[in-house]
Formats: sequence, C-alpha cells, structure tokens
Amino acid sequence: MEPHQKQAGATIDGLKALTICVGYDDILALTMPRNARHFSTYLIVTSHEDDRTARLVEETPGVDLFCTDAFTRNGAVFNKGLAIEEGFDILDRSGWILLLDADIVLPEVLEPGPLNPEALYGMLRRQLPEGLLDLGGDWTFWPVMDDWPFPGYFQLFHADARALRQRPWYTSRSGHAGVSDARFSVIGWYWKAPYCTSGVPVKTGLAGSRRDSTVCPCRMRMCSRR
Repeated sequence: MEPHQKQAGATIDGLKALTICVGYDDILALTMPRNARHFSTYLIVTSHEDDRTARLVEETPGVDLFCTDAFTRNGAVFNKGLAIEEGFDILDRSGWILLLDADIVLPEVLEPGPLNPEALYGMLRRQLPEGLLDLGGDWTFWPVMDDWPFPGYFQLFHADARALRQRPWYTSRSGHAGVSDARFSVIGWYWKAPYCTSGVPVKTGLAGSRRDSTVCPCRMRMCSRR
C-alpha cells in the first residue's frame, strides 16, 4: 500500500492507522476526516455488505478501504480480531501502527513525546456531552472516562516489538468483538512507564442513536509485563 502525503498535525513519522467500522458510517463521517491528518496511511476495514461505509471512505481523500468477510467467517458473530489481522497484512506489518476506534477523535496536534518501540501505548479519553456534535471547542471541560488503561479504542505500538514475534498478533479465534483487544494488551509487552504527555482525544456519538461517544484525552500510557 502506497503511503499518502502526511498532513499538517501529524507528529509521528510514517504512522499508520487501522479502524474497524461496520455500520457506524454516521460516526465515522465525523471522526475520519479529523483523524486522517495524523497518518501517512489510514486503513478502514469493513464488511462487504456495508456499502455506506465503503462509499464514505472512497469519497474521502487520503483514506484507504479494505472489505472482508472475516467478521462472520465460519459462523462468527463478529470476529473483529481476524479482520484486524487481515488489516495488519494490508499495512505490511511495519513501523508504528495505531488501532483506533471509529468513534474516537484525536486532538488537532498529537504530541506523544519519545516513544519506545517495545511498548504498547494507550490513552485515556473524554466523554463528549450527549447531543453535542461541535468538536471544535475546549475539550478540557468534558469528563475523563474511567477506562481500562490499554483498551482497544487506542492501541499504539511498533511492528518490530519483541511481543509481536509470533502471529497472529490479535487473536482470531474469538467469535465476537469483546476479547481480542484485551488479549492483545497482555501478550508480553516488555516496557512499562508512567504517563507520557499527549493531546486529548474525544469519544463522539450521535444524539438519539444507539451509540454514545468519546474523546481520548490528555495522557498516554505504556503497557508492559514488568
């Protein structure tokens, strides 16, 4: 896959990102254009049946589309891990990679500071007030969510990390979405460190829809087995 020209605001050279989006095109339409500026390659992975997401991605400059049947292959309810694994192959499993949920908005400037290629990084996030779709305001007034430190909505890592010597990186045996990201966070990351300074992401959602929304906020974490 040919990298796109890095846009203003991108602070990690060659950063690639992967987002799973099946049936969330309405939220992706809000987040994807804002997040794409941070990435040299931004891959959206969806199902063959999700025409709305496919059309949205195809109409957005600087974003790539990959459609797969991995989500429901072999009778699975939603095998997110297998779809992510196929996405890693599309990204050539090289360099810095960010797994980012479709409902997360990154800050205008992402400044993670020095990064350790043996670490898994996560971020806290802020909750966008219900019904508010204006993402241009001051996010510091929105509450920080009490999350697991390294959840699947933001997982930043380097493909050469020793924890990733064996494949699959993401478990592809789970028939639903609730297991693979948690297992990825405990596979043996070597380094652990205090918070690194960073920007503030936000979790987004649509009023009256079945989804809520979020922002990733102010501090980045490294995960480890130590």
